[in-house]
Amino acid sequence: MKKALRFSDIPTEKFPLNIAKYDQLSAELYQAIVGFDRIRSASGQSVCKELGTAMYHLDCAWALILSIEDRERREDWGVPID
Repeated sequence: MKKALRFSDIPTEKFPLNIAKYDQLSAELYQAIVGFDRIRSASGQSVCKELGTAMYHLDCAWALILSIEDRERREDWGVPID
């Protein structure tokens, strides 16, 4: 079995969700939210709400990625992990 890669060892350009991809997805979701909000209908608001939830989950995933990378770096540096 192959050893698992650590997030912090993967080059940014090869990482499945790097900062550029995160920013692009976030911007596209935001534009879609604004677009559906401008429709000003119950259906548009429903879609807007779901897209807002998707954006929230994207942000949560990004925060998790950053915390994993931070933990890995702290381990490398011998800094105690809380």
